[in-house]
Amino acid sequence: MEKYFKKYIESGFTLVEMLAIVVIIGLMAGLGYADFDTLRNQLALRRATYQLAQDLRRAQEMALSNASVSGQPAPYGWGIYFDLSTPYNYILYADTRSPLGYYNNTTGDNSIPLTNDYIYQTISIAERTVDIKEFKDLSGSNLSTSQVSAEFIPPDPDTQIYDVYHIFKRNNVQIVLELKSDNTQIKCVSVNQSGLIAVNDTCPLP
Repeated sequence: MEKYFKKYIESGFTLVEMLAIVVIIGLMAGLGYADFDTLRNQLALRRATYQLAQDLRRAQEMALSNASVSGQPAPYGWGIYFDLSTPYNYILYADTRSPLGYYNNTTGDNSIPLTNDYIYQTISIAERTVDIKEFKDLSGSNLSTSQVSAEFIPPDPDTQIYDVYHIFKRNNVQIVLELKSDNTQIKCVSVNQSGLIAVNDTCPLP
């Protein structure tokens, strides 16, 4: 018996056995990489969603504290403006003109606050794999618009939601974020007229 095992050990692996081991290791590595890539994308989507919710709360807090523009309080509050033509960023603005809602003329000249709202910051989504996909209401129905602004008006602050340059007022909105590589992977940030800002891991369906 001892001679048998000694002979088997000394014989080593055959070429077929070595190839089988290499194939198994390759399959295991491939599966592990696929799982890692999926997890990485899901984490990126989650981070982008919480970044957006945090920026909305930041605008809300600026309105609550009556933050100023060029030494003067923003007369109509602070908000975030979204435009699907630039799905990778959004604008934090001070509303310096009436009516309410974001407005900026085509020149982009913010030195005339009575003509344009003041762009405080253009915020890029930090996760390059994530875009803003669309807008929905809280029932899950799509809003037929490519532009939405969520605005917070002092002193409460009162929350106003508009689309298409303050023409249509909404009771609520969900901003839907998606993975660029898989647009079925989505998360939502909702805002309602009570000022509640929430992250929804699953967006409601109509």
